[in-house]
Amino acid sequence: MGATSTTIRNTNWRRLVWLFVLAMSAGAASAQDIVVGQIAPMALAEAQQLNEGTKACISYQKLVPAGGSVVVRLRMTPEGINAPLQEVDQIVKQRKKEADEFYAAIHPPKATEDERRVQRQAFSGLLWGKQIYIFDVNAWLEGDNPACPPPDSRKKIRNFHWRHLNSMRILSMPDKWEYPWFAAWDLAFHCVTLAIVDPDFAKEQLWFMLFEQFQHPNG
Repeated sequence: MGATSTTIRNTNWRRLVWLFVLAMSAGAASAQDIVVGQIAPMALAEAQQLNEGTKACISYQKLVPAGGSVVVRLRMTPEGINAPLQEVDQIVKQRKKEADEFYAAIHPPKATEDERRVQRQAFSGLLWGKQIYIFDVNAWLEGDNPACPPPDSRKKIRNFHWRHLNSMRILSMPDKWEYPWFAAWDLAFHCVTLAIVDPDFAKEQLWFMLFEQFQHPNG
């Protein structure tokens, strides 16, 4: 199995905006053509040339055999350490053991093994649904650049009554793909289940919904 990796660093993401405009002016057939055919190669070449900045990623190229798999072990540390990956497998094993013990104390005593798996997967789905919910509705309606305002139609569609909503909080979302939409009613039902595994978070979520910024003007 062959494998190579390259570290790519960059600072100014706005450069990508310029590249996007440049690609569009070149007459690309679609947004996918722009990204794959022009922006990605140009951005990669520029980042590799600079090789410095506040943002970084690692590009892996691996050959995966049919029916096989590849595991990449990474560890983020504030400073360099010797043999950073030596303890990875043991740490993952220990965390799995702790998680098993945590859920074993929560499962109903008479639950079957299959029922335990279903419940644990349901919990994991809710916990995975946490995300930072940043949405300033007034800024979305009015735009943040007077020279390039949003279309007037935006002021007549959903959310135009919610100008007071300006959220910068961790919320339990129904699904990742539904962002930025959320429903207080759905969230309240989430909290019934979340209270079993994280009561403090569930209580905090319901508390947020009592803030005036999360309530409709009609109350």
